Amino acid sequence: MTNEGMPVTGTHATQSVTRSAESFEALRASGVPVTGVYEHTEGCTLLIVVAVRAGLARADDVAHAIWASRVAQSTPYIIVVEDDVDPFDLKQVLHAVVGKCHPYRGIVRLERTRGQALIPWLSRYEQKHLLGSRVYFDCTWPPEWDPADVPVRCSFDKIYPVEVQQKALAMWAKYGY
Repeated sequence: MTNEGMPVTGTHATQSVTRSAESFEALRASGVPVTGVYEHTEGCTLLIVVAVRAGLARADDVAHAIWASRVAQSTPYIIVVEDDVDPFDLKQVLHAVVGKCHPYRGIVRLERTRGQALIPWLSRYEQKHLLGSRVYFDCTWPPEWDPADVPVRCSFDKIYPVEVQQKALAMWAKYGY
């Protein structure tokens, strides 16, 4: 027996793994250049993060492929990131949302979609009639941008030469970290 409720429960943990794998396969079968999919346990089966090859997939195609799949047809939240973001790392995903997703053009909402009765924010009427809403967050760089306009990702492993990285890591190890 498991005690259901706020995440993370046994159901969330199990479904996170199985639904992530099924969504990955559904996207791959539909031709999406997917590199990773994770349905975070904290999202209670209501949120999927999808990583795609940079410049090769449009967020709307990804979202609609997910919603067309059997496994995630009623998942209301989708975050689409590029393959420089680890979809399993919530910190990287959150950084992509605030760093790449335009607050107006990058958030696409759909109303009167298929819902499911267990979504807590739906009204009784919506639950009874299986009505819902959906949203996807496009956390990818616009394909029409000149590559020179795409900001450089500033991280330890991306902007410092290998020699500097090795020296810094050696110093941290010397200090016991």
